[in-house]
Amino acid sequence: MQNDVYPPLEEKLENGKGDAPDESKLEQEQDQSTVKFLPNGDQEGDVKIEVGHDEVAMGMGKEELMKYADDPFWVRIRWILLIIFGLAWLGMLAGAIAIVVTAPGCPAIPADNWFNEGVTYMVHPRSFQDSDGDGNGDLKGIESRLDYLNDLKVNALWILSPYAFGENDFGYHVMNHTSIAPMYGTMTEFGSLVTALHAKDIKIILDFIPNYTSNEHMWFVESRQGTAPYKDFYVWADGANTTTSGGGVQPPNNWLNRHGTSAWTWDAVRGQFYYHSGPKQQPELNLRDDAVKKELKDVLTFWLKKGVDGFVMRDTAFLIESEDIGSDESAQAANLTDDTLLTSDIVKREAMLSSNEFHSEGKADYDSMDHALTKYQNGSYELVSEWKSVIEDFVTASGRRFLITDCGGDRQANLKFLNYGSDSVLNMGWVGRLDSSCDAECVRGHIKSSTDNSTGLATWQLGDDSHSRIASLRGSDYTNVLNMMTTLLPGGRILYYGEEIGLLNSAVPSFEETKDAYALSVGKTNYDSVTRDPYRGPMVWSSAAGGNFTSSDEPWLPLGDLDVNVEDQRKANTSSLAVYMRLGKLRGEPAFVEGEMTLIDGSGANLIAFRRRVVKKEDEEEDEEEDRPAAYLVVLNFGDAADRFTLPAFVRGDYPATGTVVVNTEKAATGASVSFEDALLVNPGQGFVIKI
Repeated sequence: MQNDVYPPLEEKLENGKGDAPDESKLEQEQDQSTVKFLPNGDQEGDVKIEVGHDEVAMGMGKEELMKYADDPFWVRIRWILLIIFGLAWLGMLAGAIAIVVTAPGCPAIPADNWFNEGVTYMVHPRSFQDSDGDGNGDLKGIESRLDYLNDLKVNALWILSPYAFGENDFGYHVMNHTSIAPMYGTMTEFGSLVTALHAKDIKIILDFIPNYTSNEHMWFVESRQGTAPYKDFYVWADGANTTTSGGGVQPPNNWLNRHGTSAWTWDAVRGQFYYHSGPKQQPELNLRDDAVKKELKDVLTFWLKKGVDGFVMRDTAFLIESEDIGSDESAQAANLTDDTLLTSDIVKREAMLSSNEFHSEGKADYDSMDHALTKYQNGSYELVSEWKSVIEDFVTASGRRFLITDCGGDRQANLKFLNYGSDSVLNMGWVGRLDSSCDAECVRGHIKSSTDNSTGLATWQLGDDSHSRIASLRGSDYTNVLNMMTTLLPGGRILYYGEEIGLLNSAVPSFEETKDAYALSVGKTNYDSVTRDPYRGPMVWSSAAGGNFTSSDEPWLPLGDLDVNVEDQRKANTSSLAVYMRLGKLRGEPAFVEGEMTLIDGSGANLIAFRRRVVKKEDEEEDEEEDRPAAYLVVLNFGDAADRFTLPAFVRGDYPATGTVVVNTEKAATGASVSFEDALLVNPGQGFVIKI
C-alpha cells in the first residue's frame, strides 16, 4: 500500500531534503521487539506480522511489599525519619515566631493627634533667648529655656523659619532651605536642640516655604542666566506688546502682589519678567516643574532625617498661578464680603477703599481684586498630596509626623487641603482682628463657625510675627480670658511666645534701626504704620537690663515693657503666667482632651459660656455613669462692663444644683461653691472655670 504522507527515505535523499542516517546509531536505537512473518492461509502475497515485546519488570507487588511493612528494621527507620521531620518542623515554627516577635516591622501610623489636641509654642528664633551676647536669639538660647516650656505643658515647639536668609524678611527670605542661619547657630546645635526636646517629649515643627525663595538664592541666580537645570525653576514671562509711557516694557498682565503693587518685576539679565506674590525680593518658584518639586521633596526628607516632627506649609494659597499669563484679573471687591472676615475687618477695609489719600499714593488695592488666577489654583492640592507622601514615609513608632496648612481663612480651601492630605490647617480668624470692636457676639460667632465639623478648623491662634500682639490689640486686662478661652476650647492651641504673660508690642524702632524690609521699602514717612518689628520684639524674662534676654546693650530690636516679665509673674499667684499654668494643667483633664463642647447661648450680652464634658457612650452601663470624668463650665466676660451669668432655664436640668470654682482669673484661691440657681457676677476681663 502506497504511503502518500511520508515519502520513502531514498526519495528524500535524492531530492536533497534529508541526510543519510547513521547506521551505527540506527543499530543502537533499534527496538528490541521481535517480528515473525507467518503465512496467511490461501491469500496470495499476504503475510501476517506478529510483533512481540520482552516483559518489563514493574516493581514489587503488594504482597511482597507487605512483607517489609512489619519488619522491625524498617519500622525503626520510619519512626526515626518521622521524629526528625517533626523536630525540624517545630524548629522552623519557633524560628518564625522569634522573627515576628523580635524583628522590627513597618510601624502603623500612631493614633496620636499631638498638634490638633496639644499646645504648640511658636517662637521667633531671633527673639527668644540670646546665648552668646550678640543681641540676637539663637538655638542654644532656646535649648536653655526648655524647662520653661515644660512648665507651660507645651506639646510642640514651632520655630519660625531658622534657615539661612538674605537681607530681607529674615528667615522667609530663604537662601538655602537646608542650612541654619549662622546667627542662630550650627546644624550640630540644631541636632542638640532636637534631642533635648524629644527627651522632654516635646515635638519640633519648622516652617516649610515651598512657593518662593530669596532673589539671592543660588537657584534664582542661575535661573536669571538661563542655566540648566535652573532655567525654569521660577515663573518667567515676556512683557506685553505695549510699552509704558516712559518707554519701558509693560508687565504681562495686571496681577498684583500682596502689597498692592505689580506682581511682576523686570529682570534685565534674562530679559523677562519674574512673578512674585510677595515683595520683589521673593521670586516665585515654578511648582509645575518636576525638577523643582523633586528639590522640595528632598528638603522635606533632609529635615525629617534630622528628627523634625512637623511642618507648617506657608502661604499655600499662592502655590501655583494660572498658566494663562496673558489674562488679567477682575477688579471687584469680592473679599470684602468673605464670611471669614470679622465685622471690624470689613469696616476697616471699606474705609481704606474709600480713602482718597490711599489711592492718591498710586497703590492699587489688593483686596479689591478677585485673584481667580493667582490663588487656590488647580494643582495646588495635588502638591500637598505629594508632600504628604514624603511625610508618611517617615512615620515612626515614636510619633506621627504632621503637615499643617497655612492658607488663610478660606473654608472651602481648608477642607480641600485636608482632603488632599494636610493633617491640620491654621485657624487665622482671630489673628490681628480680635480688637475691642469684636464683642462677645462676634467672638461667639467665630467659635461656632470654627467648631462646625464642615470647616475642618481645629486650632486656635491669637497672634504671630506679622500682627499686633493680642495684649496690645485687645488690652492687657483681657489677657487671661483670651488665654482661658483658647486653651480650653476643643482643638489645638498655638501660643505665640509671650502671650502667656501678656507681652506687649515693643517700641517702634527708628527708621535707621528698622529691620522689617517691607517697612523700609515704604519709606521713612510711613514706615511706622506698616512695620512688623514691634510684634517680633525679644522675650522679657526679668526686669533687669536687657530683660535677661541678652547681655548685650544693643538687642536686635527694642524690648517691650520690662514690668511684664516671667520672673515677676512666677512670684504672683494671680499673674497671667500663674493663671495660664493652672489652665495648662487643667487642659490635661479628659473633659478637655476628648470631651464635647457646647456653647451656651443667652448667657449674657458680654459673656461667653461653654461646657466641656465626656459624653456617655452608647454601650456604657448605667452604673458606670458615676465613674465618668468631671465636666466643666467656662464663663468669660469680653465686655467693658460687669455682667451676670445665669444658666438658661432650658439647659438647667442638665446641670447639678452647684459647682466648684477651679480657676478664677482674679483670685488664686479655688474651691468656692457656685449655685446655679443664682446669678454669677463676672467682671470685665474675668473668667471662671467651674467643675460640675
